[in-house]
Amino acid sequence: MHHDRTLRVVKRDTAGRIDHDAPRPKLIKTPVARPHRASACSVTEVARLCSLYLRIVGPTYLLFGLGLGLFYVTLGFGRGVAAMNANAVRMMASAGLGLVAVYWLDLGVAGFFAAVATGFCVYAALLVRAVTRVKAPDATLATTS
Repeated sequence: MHHDRTLRVVKRDTAGRIDHDAPRPKLIKTPVARPHRASACSVTEVARLCSLYLRIVGPTYLLFGLGLGLFYVTLGFGRGVAAMNANAVRMMASAGLGLVAVYWLDLGVAGFFAAVATGFCVYAALLVRAVTRVKAPDATLATTS
């Protein structure tokens, strides 16, 4: 069943009536939504990949959550650059290790997921380090200001 989804432009007069004597404009074709064809991946393959991702990366989401919480702590301490750098290192570590795992070590998608998990661990470790390295302000500086 094919529907013609052509937008027809109609000239109207001032009272809102259609002016049948107006020249006919060209028809404007709009894209027609086509039904989605089944891709090469089946539903069971997608479910298998999701399950593998959650088994490998899922436990490290705790560390990513810790990192996000510490991100705001570092902002409160005035060390926002350290938090930004930790996030940049996380992304570079995930991407770099993912490329190494897939192309050099031939570990496939499981190796890529392990690289993402490693990035989350690095992120949390860098932010824990950034927070624990904050020193208390000197008492003499606090009383003079």
